[in-house]
Amino acid sequence: MDREDIYIKTEKATDEIQNRKYRLPQAMRSLLIMIDGTKTIGAYLDQAVALGDVSKMLIELEKQGFIQRSSEASRTRVSTPHEGKPLETADPGKAPAKTGGGMIDLGTLFTPASEQKNKKEKN
Repeated sequence: MDREDIYIKTEKATDEIQNRKYRLPQAMRSLLIMIDGTKTIGAYLDQAVALGDVSKMLIELEKQGFIQRSSEASRTRVSTPHEGKPLETADPGKAPAKTGGGMIDLGTLFTPASEQKNKKEKN
């Protein structure tokens, strides 16, 4: 167990936290709730001493599928259709793109107010 690794919660963890579905012992459940995907294992080992053997609990939570190391999550993550493609940028001189489906062209939200005023005056 590397103290610099970071754990994240799985869907199983969310189910336990919301519904107590798996009836984890209170100390393990408390540790599970503390895991936020930003703190290192070392931080939990140092901060949660009052809960008991934190190292043993982390190993057990990982073994049972409640948590996983964030590096493993990125390897098993499903890619989205637009992943790796450059984002289209809005040209302030052009009319907002029709996106359909009730979507908003975010480019128009970031146009300076002076440009928006000039556009309105021209129309």
